[in-house]
Amino acid sequence: MIHRLAAPLAGGAALSYAATCVLGAGTASGVFRTENSRWVHHAFFIVTSTLTGAAACASMAKRPSIALTLVPASAALIALASRRVRAGSADHSRIALSAAPSYAAAVIESLRS
Repeated sequence: MIHRLAAPLAGGAALSYAATCVLGAGTASGVFRTENSRWVHHAFFIVTSTLTGAAACASMAKRPSIALTLVPASAALIALASRRVRAGSADHSRIALSAAPSYAAAVIESLRS
């Protein structure tokens, strides 16, 4: 039964990831000012991580291809959560963007019947 949630969770994870990227890029470029509300980006990151993990777990039994596409995204999220990657650095942006193909593949895979 939980496998039915795999596709919606993968889509939600991808949307949350996109929102996190937009907020991060907007903050880095000065479009958004978040010095008093930095927690918003952190909240998006937590939601993205949670949805990614939930989508991977929900898809293991019946749709393992979705889980496999999310492995690189999970690795990127783990790297971003480590203290070794400084927020606002070029490495932070590169690692964050490296997850994009994984989320795109998860959405494509979840749309297959």
